[in-house]
Amino acid sequence: MNEAEKSAGGIYLFEDDASVKAFLKGKIVAGIMSYPALSDIEAKVFDILPEHTKITRGSVD
Repeated sequence: MNEAEKSAGGIYLFEDDASVKAFLKGKIVAGIMSYPALSDIEAKVFDILPEHTKITRGSVD
């Protein structure tokens, strides 16, 4: 969270691309976007880095 820039972020792990797309088109994101103060959200989708993820014991299976 960056209060000075009025921004925040989070990281979510999804099973596959279809799950990401469903989330972005779903009720949660639509609800957030319905608030004028939050309507400028930006979603960036990245692939995981398997070697780095294994080091931190993240799910890569």
